[in-house]
Amino acid sequence: TIDESTRISDPFHFSEKRNERKSAMTSPIGSENVIKTIFRLSTSIIIIAKMDGTICEISDASLKKFGMSREDVIGKTSRELGIWSSQDSSVTIDLLLREGRFRNLELKHRMKDGSEVTCLESGEIIQVGDERFFVVIVDDITAQKETLESLKSERDLSNKIIDSLPGFVYLYDESLRFIRWNNKVETITGYSHEEIANMSVLDFHAPEGRDIISQTIKEMPAEGDHSGESDIFLKDQTIRTFLFNARWINYQGRR
Repeated sequence: TIDESTRISDPFHFSEKRNERKSAMTSPIGSENVIKTIFRLSTSIIIIAKMDGTICEISDASLKKFGMSREDVIGKTSRELGIWSSQDSSVTIDLLLREGRFRNLELKHRMKDGSEVTCLESGEIIQVGDERFFVVIVDDITAQKETLESLKSERDLSNKIIDSLPGFVYLYDESLRFIRWNNKVETITGYSHEEIANMSVLDFHAPEGRDIISQTIKEMPAEGDHSGESDIFLKDQTIRTFLFNARWINYQGRR
């Protein structure tokens, strides 16, 4: 018989008595203690709730993140606490009921002060005795998202700058594979973005001259600017002569 007083405050108690003998035979450490230690030490938000959404247990990191006490949370639903939007809550519950689990959903969570954070969330239904619960693990990815957005904005700006230049602009590495280029490379040569991504600098030159071009590039000094004329073979097989200016730079750890 399950002690009703433990149903909300200590869900780990459900499996303790049932598995007491088995745990003693297979492990020197009780599973309840292990789980409680994980809850105490984990930096992730971990919540165990009944199928009606009533929270039975929550990790210390969750309380710190939400800015709430255990008394604020235990015995209440996420909707009552306002930490999930009603739409997100409906999505997760629907997935749990339909599939029994969900993985890596990107959702918004509301903190006690009203601010919102972006989180990556996974959940699964577990069976303990005659009752079902769901476990949810949530990681705050707000900082990562902001960093990615910042990097995207910087890349968009640099793309606009190099696209505004009147001639070819492209970067290639020591293996002569293209890394980045402006849109005029595609417009003038007739090659698509996908085609250029799989080409090398030498593909713009006649086969009989590629060895000379390759050797010239490799012999360029590491410092200073270098210039010279070269014929470029376009996709339509026409030839155009360009004046090139080049220099070696370090980009993403490569030269």
